[in-house]
Amino acid sequence: MKFKNTISYAFMCIILICFIGCAEMKGILEMAGVQKPQARISGIKISQVSFKDIGLIFNIEINNPNSMGIHLDGFDYDFILNGSSFVKGDQNQGVDIESKGKSVVPFPITLTFKDIYNLSQSMKNMDEIGYKLNTGLKFDLPVLGMTRIPLETSGKIPAVKVPSIKLESLSLKKMGLTSVDLEAVMNIDNPNIFGLNLDGLNYALSISGVEWISGKKSSAIALNKKADSKVAIPISLNILNMGKSVVNMIQNGNNLDYKLSANSVVGSTLEMFGKQNIDLTKSGKIDILK
Repeated sequence: MKFKNTISYAFMCIILICFIGCAEMKGILEMAGVQKPQARISGIKISQVSFKDIGLIFNIEINNPNSMGIHLDGFDYDFILNGSSFVKGDQNQGVDIESKGKSVVPFPITLTFKDIYNLSQSMKNMDEIGYKLNTGLKFDLPVLGMTRIPLETSGKIPAVKVPSIKLESLSLKKMGLTSVDLEAVMNIDNPNIFGLNLDGLNYALSISGVEWISGKKSSAIALNKKADSKVAIPISLNILNMGKSVVNMIQNGNNLDYKLSANSVVGSTLEMFGKQNIDLTKSGKIDILK
């Protein structure tokens, strides 16, 4: 029994000596100047915007104050939108930072508006969406071991939405024995907090399943932010070609089914918004004004 107690006491002494030795060694090396690197998010920019998605780049600046090089093993991140976690994960691509040196690590992220609005339908009604990025840089430092340096930043991104179109009015202008002249007025609405520019407009209008007109407006259409624009289209129908049913439809002219289709190449006043094709369709009911 006495022998066992002696062994236990000796073992505890060895552990205590090792612990004290490691602690002293750590203190010596810390006194020698081993420091945690400094880090900050030095810049944020939008890399691209479309009706489908938006790309952001966060520039993470790392400053190494030590007289030896260090290695960034990677970082974890949690991207939060309107208070809810949207995407999180780990970036494991390492980066070497030389002694007394500085390095900027870009962190790109692409957000799809469909996924954003699926996260919360209320964000679809917002002009801008608040975000917050929480991230932690991971270093394996001499003496200090694995070290995580937390960073966070916040800001806003535009809630990009496709413009909408509708048939605002359909008016009878003239009715003869062989032809009918009407005017259709389309309303194009821009729900965004930035302007849009349409490079012309291709359109087609059907009433009660019959195509009344298709054509192209060649001139550009400017849509100011949070505003709409009206486009008038003259329509001339040949009664002999289209038949008596169209005449009856026009004479009755109430609660008619319509389908309006349009497409255009769209640009924007928003920086990094590239030109893109959009298709717009709207179905509804319309009365013919006489």
